[in-house]
Amino acid sequence: SRNEERMREYVKRNAVKFGEIGYVLDPKGPLGKAAIYARAYTGAHVGLAAETKHGKVEMSLRTPFNIDLNSILVKVTPKFDGVGGGHAKAAGAEVPYERFQEFLEALSNQISVTLPK
Repeated sequence: SRNEERMREYVKRNAVKFGEIGYVLDPKGPLGKAAIYARAYTGAHVGLAAETKHGKVEMSLRTPFNIDLNSILVKVTPKFDGVGGGHAKAAGAEVPYERFQEFLEALSNQISVTLPK
């Protein structure tokens, strides 16, 4: 539990809100839980936690909202030489590190389109 508490504190200090996404890089703990914390601490619709390694960003995404992360990732990630998918409220993706920021922008835009007006 000490490790999880350290990871939670790291996420609290380092999570960034980018549009509809609250994200944190390299949280040194379970990415799924870190994504949940990143969303909560930033007030975003989707939480994303990622590890950077071997020139890629491997990520886990979570949402409690009526957003189909699987459908969005299947549509968006190939545009950035990546892969992604999973469940509606819990999914994963991988994109090249150099494309991560533009991926975030496209992902946030696609999430915005799916939100109820």
